[in-house]
Amino acid sequence: MDNNTEAGHRKTFGFDSHLSADLLSHIFWCGVLTLFALSFLTFTLNGNPILSESDGYLSFPDELNHSSLPYGYPDVPVKRLVNIDVSTLTIECISEDTIYLNKEIYPKQYPVSKSQERVLFIKDRNAYQSDKPLFSSSYRIYSDNTAEIYPYDYIPSKNILIVRGIQYDYSNLNPKESSNSVCVIYNDIFSGQISELSEFYRKRGFSFKSHPLSVTGSGAQEIEEFIKNAYSLEPFSYVLLLGSSELLPYITGSGTDYPATDLYYSLIDTMDYFPDLFLSRIPAKDTADLINYISKVKTEYSSGRFSYNNKGYFIATNDGGWHLLAESSHVYAMSVMREVGYECDSFFGYYLTGTPLDTAFNDGRGISVYSGHGSAYSWSGPSYDQSNIESLSNESMHPIVMSFACLTGNYSIPDYFGYMWLKNPDKGATTFIGASQYTYWEQDDVLQRAFFDSLASSSSIADAMNKAKNVFYQEYGDAPLTRGYYERYNYFTLPETYFGNNSISDFSFNADKYQPASLNTIDGNANFSGILSQGGFLGVFVDDSLIDSSHFSSNSSFMFDVSSALLNAGDSVDLSVYVPGNYYESKKIHMIKDGQFVSLSSYNLTDYRIDTFFFDLSFKNYGTTVADSSKVLITGYEDIFNLLSNDIVIFNLLPDSYVTIPNGIIFEINGYSDSLVSAVCSIGTINGNDTVYEVLILDLLKPDFNISFKNAYFEAETLDYILLGAYSTLAFNIANLSPLKSKDISIEINSKSFFCLDNVEIIDSLGSYETKAFSFDVFTYSSSQPLCSLDIIVSIGNYSDTTKIILPTRYNNSEMYLGPVNNYYIFTNDMTDFENSPKFKYINIDSFAFRQLEVTDDTTLSIKLPFIFNLYGESSETLYFNTNGIFSLHRLPFNLYSSEPLPTHYLSNPAIFTGWLDYRCEYYNDIYMKPSDAVNTCFSYFDTLNYQFIIYYNKVIGEEMPYTFAVCIDTSDITVHYYNIPDSSKMIMGIQFNSSAYLSLTDSAYSDEFTPRNGMSVKITNKRPILKNKFTQIYQKKLEKPAINSVAFLPKSSLVNISISKSGYYEILLFDASGRLIDRVYEGIIFESQSNYRIESHSGVAFLIIRDDAEVLVSKKLVLF
Repeated sequence: MDNNTEAGHRKTFGFDSHLSADLLSHIFWCGVLTLFALSFLTFTLNGNPILSESDGYLSFPDELNHSSLPYGYPDVPVKRLVNIDVSTLTIECISEDTIYLNKEIYPKQYPVSKSQERVLFIKDRNAYQSDKPLFSSSYRIYSDNTAEIYPYDYIPSKNILIVRGIQYDYSNLNPKESSNSVCVIYNDIFSGQISELSEFYRKRGFSFKSHPLSVTGSGAQEIEEFIKNAYSLEPFSYVLLLGSSELLPYITGSGTDYPATDLYYSLIDTMDYFPDLFLSRIPAKDTADLINYISKVKTEYSSGRFSYNNKGYFIATNDGGWHLLAESSHVYAMSVMREVGYECDSFFGYYLTGTPLDTAFNDGRGISVYSGHGSAYSWSGPSYDQSNIESLSNESMHPIVMSFACLTGNYSIPDYFGYMWLKNPDKGATTFIGASQYTYWEQDDVLQRAFFDSLASSSSIADAMNKAKNVFYQEYGDAPLTRGYYERYNYFTLPETYFGNNSISDFSFNADKYQPASLNTIDGNANFSGILSQGGFLGVFVDDSLIDSSHFSSNSSFMFDVSSALLNAGDSVDLSVYVPGNYYESKKIHMIKDGQFVSLSSYNLTDYRIDTFFFDLSFKNYGTTVADSSKVLITGYEDIFNLLSNDIVIFNLLPDSYVTIPNGIIFEINGYSDSLVSAVCSIGTINGNDTVYEVLILDLLKPDFNISFKNAYFEAETLDYILLGAYSTLAFNIANLSPLKSKDISIEINSKSFFCLDNVEIIDSLGSYETKAFSFDVFTYSSSQPLCSLDIIVSIGNYSDTTKIILPTRYNNSEMYLGPVNNYYIFTNDMTDFENSPKFKYINIDSFAFRQLEVTDDTTLSIKLPFIFNLYGESSETLYFNTNGIFSLHRLPFNLYSSEPLPTHYLSNPAIFTGWLDYRCEYYNDIYMKPSDAVNTCFSYFDTLNYQFIIYYNKVIGEEMPYTFAVCIDTSDITVHYYNIPDSSKMIMGIQFNSSAYLSLTDSAYSDEFTPRNGMSVKITNKRPILKNKFTQIYQKKLEKPAINSVAFLPKSSLVNISISKSGYYEILLFDASGRLIDRVYEGIIFESQSNYRIESHSGVAFLIIRDDAEVLVSKKLVLF
């Protein structure tokens, strides 16, 4: 049961409509509802429209379409006609009334990108000063298939609204005829896979043509022209591009944001950008990718798909400002799907309610739709990336994944998020639809709703998306963003992929595998429960040629005429069935001569007793005469079994009849053998002079083991984790879940996280349901890894199976750092095993020249740092500081007085929380007061010796209690020393990157365990953890620091001699005593030799700073001029 059903249905998430009782709404929508039923539509518009007021402006309801006027112009709606025959359009303005408005019409605003928190209000002053109507006429024809009708017009300077009564009629364009014909354009490296792909298409009823880039040309324009020319010679409906963007070029679009696109490969008529063909791409990077994908699709088209094809899953953003829109889009889509019998559930990220993502994917979903923030490599709220996809267990249950999010379909770069869904041969998805550029909240809402509205009338996913884009055009008109939306949403799948036939279950496809050649027919049946929304295909093939076919939409028996193939006994044909979106199977049918022909039809294990197995055998007479004496032979078992059953002879079996032999085979295990290796035997039937063999695969003998982690051991201590930077013993249990014993079991352990000298263990024997322990001695590397992934491989003969185990890691008697999240970590002074850990330091504000900051309650100050501060890919000398303990490179809002666990909905830009609480600071005008006596206020100081800027909170009052702590800001780190923190503190400490990604010391909702305390130091940094020598020497070289010659005094314009002990990339910088950058002396490679660098003279004291390529401080020397 899905609980995420609160939001309602709306065309877009816009202004509330008050027009329901108005004649305009009534007449216009009556016309729209009959648009596709009538060829002649008459509209009479009269009465005064009811407009709603918003922010001092008047707004129209959202029943009509957005105009394509520039942003900032009055937002007056239009009626847009798309895909009509303009030559049949007649329009007559039968009336025109004017209304004087008391307020201006609301300006048309820029769309809000999902990468933005908000956009600025825009109003074109010149447009509002115009004394001319916006449209000047009652309609406009844009092309031979689109037109706009203007029931309203507006004179901005006079604030006059013009209401027109309009009559018009037209004819719809006839849709292009669709055929099951596909054209494949591929990079030549895939030549070896084209024959398999061709067979897959042809045996599903498609005609197939393929062309390598060596024929089409490798440039985008050449490919475009080739497709058009090929279409003119032999039309087709589907185009499939094979290859990543590096192997087959994309086109840079001309719409908003210039997206990477395949759109223009699908245009035959280039007068517009409405797709003429159903086009998609398989972004395979190499032949392995394509082989895996084809196999994945074939595996998916099986009876297993019926169990999940009728399930939809919807994921909504956790964005505090836009989650309602995403949720309402999903609720609308779910209502559409439920009306036609789909089961739907969801996960709403803002409330953390519904079915978790992994649970839904692993359980199987036919379609999964995400709406929210995204990046080229992930969904960003809830967060989901490559590692999540790789950890799925949805083998053979691959959803159609639709991603209404920024950049997730950006196939102009390698390993983009959509590719990762398709790449894995067993997991993930077979279809991904996503955008190659940024997307927009309300526009994605329109597109998603239109897609689900179009599904029922569409032949494929590509068809439904093309129709949804046309609805988008109808809504927004011929504007750069409209073209950009046609361009940015690309389809990564097979172009004919269909989502429908959801009510089908219990599908069976039956045909005798032996059929008499003399009859010149092939017969069989297809049966199922439910209703087909798109009919199925049946076809019989000889080699690659279709001999006969039929289509079905209900349970069907079929008989194909194959006389044209001139088949003889010994020949074979392929019989295939295809149910769009669900099922594909191909059977080999063997032609036999007239007479008796008995062969094994089926077999099953009916009983077993310790080491004895009993099989029932079923035989059928496929021939044309009575079988009077067919003898059964059983061979190929002697090395493993003794045969205990009697000989079998079949008498008087009529044509097309069956006989079942109970306990036809009784096998006893031959001594103590490797009983877990799969075995086979052959059953032959002698029909006169012919012997026909069938192979029995004895699946009951497949191994069945369970591997489980037991413990780790270190110096007689038992651990439930792996010890980093040391030798330990990892112990496991193996259980034999088979009813049989086995011997010589090989167990191998592998991991990138540790070294194991002897990584193979042999177990001599393991009885039925017996458990034994085994262990390995490993040395686990000291690299930062909160988890260790390892593989246990169990092998017997040709059998092999891998169990993946993930275990936590720790250092001996140490605290573990937090992170990484977006390459950031949190260290405390308790984490003594790391070079990165801060050292607690007491700062006496009376001993230095601390300056009181002009702070009061809830103050935000702009601080000019004496260096550039780097935070999450952004850099600036200006740091914004909020007295409630928050720092950011972006302006901070005033309402940050209510702290809450991260991520907070108050902020979407990167920010560091050094102790977020509502501090009620004040400012002292007494310049003679000692800093330590100025309580409940903040001070600042630039520590030139340690090169850090300090913000000192001196007994600031929060929750009616005093807090004292110091915030030390380096070029890319922030370290906080906590001096006086009340035990009951609820302060928040961490870093937030956006509205969904964060790393917090107080992660678990005011957890007492991690609350900052007295004597605690906390560092937030993007430097990778470096272990001290206590555990390993692996990182010792990284700790070596190049040295420079000491410099004490320099005369005017002198050369300084610098000696570096390790070649590398360095910066030599000169700062004055206050920390201001004076001169960038040198930036580049310095070799292991002495070099001279000229330093211009400056007055007084300065600091010479040398940093390496990672901006790590190498040396700091005092310089006297």
